[in-house]
Amino acid sequence: AQIIAAVRRNCGHDALGANPDTGNFLLVGQPSHEAIKQVADCAYMVHFKDFKPAPESDEGYRDLEGNVFHGTVVGEGTVDLNACLSILKEQGFDGWVNLEWEGTGDPMVDVPKSLDNERACLNSLA
Repeated sequence: AQIIAAVRRNCGHDALGANPDTGNFLLVGQPSHEAIKQVADCAYMVHFKDFKPAPESDEGYRDLEGNVFHGTVVGEGTVDLNACLSILKEQGFDGWVNLEWEGTGDPMVDVPKSLDNERACLNSLA
């Protein structure tokens, strides 16, 4: 957020913004809703996805401490997506919230399920 603010200030316009990803913050040891709070006022779009812990022996995304995560159906992982959306709304965010699925299941099943869950989260804020 500080880098974006500095670039905006130096350029004299706000063309640069953030595109926070609700899942990726977990990989750097930061709860997603806390990280979203730090960049919500400069966010233009949000990647909406979810992760869940996986066995250490599995392939997947490793965080800074070596813990393994798998992408999963939105709303079925560990990301507090409702808190992320609430924070964005409180900060006046009115950009796009796109679905990003990086799961290990069947995309023909999991993507529609993720989309339904994302819509439910968005509708709960209306």
